[in-house]
Amino acid sequence: MPTPIGHALAGYAVAEVTGIRLSRSHTVSAATAALVATLPDADYLPGLLWGNAALYHRFATHSLCAALLVGLLAGTVGWVRCGRFFPLLITVAAAYSSHLILDWLTPDTRGSPGIQLLWPLTDRFFYWPILPSLELERSDAPGEFFASLLTIYNLRVVAFELALLGPLAALASVLPRRLAHRRAPWTPGGEVDPSDGGRPPSSGGQS
Repeated sequence: MPTPIGHALAGYAVAEVTGIRLSRSHTVSAATAALVATLPDADYLPGLLWGNAALYHRFATHSLCAALLVGLLAGTVGWVRCGRFFPLLITVAAAYSSHLILDWLTPDTRGSPGIQLLWPLTDRFFYWPILPSLELERSDAPGEFFASLLTIYNLRVVAFELALLGPLAALASVLPRRLAHRRAPWTPGGEVDPSDGGRPPSSGGQS
């Protein structure tokens, strides 16, 4: 399984690509998307209470149904607060789903072999483990779980995630704005004018 850092980077990147802000503040929006992308791993908590952290890991919370439900919840809150439903539904569901994609591509030799992607339609686990370098080393014993994450090996996993997902997140934060800027109309003075469909004049001016 990837680390929360890898999941947060993926969630941020996906949210940026949608071009939809979850808050007026870009910082709050980015932090929210990153947090949403880590939510599926909340399934560790009941396992820790029952003596095995992996007991419920990669089950229902790692499904498209869960992504849709979380998106619907976010959309409902957005509708009540500011009249925005579908934009928040899409962005939150996409950020949540980024977690499913990474886990689908990463083996978990200490727990479930894949994720229950299509729960509740089927209990089958789906996986395509092509990113073994993202598998996190851990102990599933409650008393050792958190301490077991603090290893040199896991630092290497984080470094690999930063090298793989960091550039993608950086590109996602820049590319949509550049594309939007290129599509935006211009006034003769070179300022962007949303109400004008013209293009900037040539550098030679008028004759």
